[in-house]
Amino acid sequence: MRVVTFQAGPRTEAALAELTADGQAPDEVIRAAIVMAWRSRRAETARREARAVADGPDDRDEARAIMRDMESLRAW
Repeated sequence: MRVVTFQAGPRTEAALAELTADGQAPDEVIRAAIVMAWRSRRAETARREARAVADGPDDRDEARAIMRDMESLRAW
C-alpha cells in the first residue's frame, strides 16, 4: 500500500471538511475521490475513442451497410 502526502490548499481543506462532516474519515474520502477521478478519465477516453471511430468514413460506411442489412431483416 502506498502512502501519499500532499499539501491541501484552502479550497481543498474546505471541501474535505464538508465531505467528512458526516464522520467519514478523510482517507476514505480521498480514496473515493481518486477512484472517481480514475473512472471519469476512463469514461472520457472511451467517449473520445468512440467519437473517433464514429467519425471515420470506413466505419460510417460499415454502419450504413449494417443498417441496410437490418432493415431487410425487419421486412420479414
